[in-house]
Amino acid sequence: MNQNSIFNAIIVFCIFVSSILLIFDSPTMFKDQTFLKEVIQKADLVFTIVFVIEMLVKMVSQNVWYSNELIIDEEDA
Repeated sequence: MNQNSIFNAIIVFCIFVSSILLIFDSPTMFKDQTFLKEVIQKADLVFTIVFVIEMLVKMVSQNVWYSNELIIDEEDA
């Protein structure tokens, strides 16, 4: 496996776990269980940070900030 596929596998795993936690994140489900609610909220913050880092890494790798050229559709070329 190369580094790109490992990175993508980690991100897909994070998306999967985040989606599972989203199922349990309900205002009515855990009224009395504050510990579980805190764990879900902290995990949500961690996943938000991971996804922002993913976005920044992909923007840098695709040369979004440093490119002076316009992106042209294949039809225009």
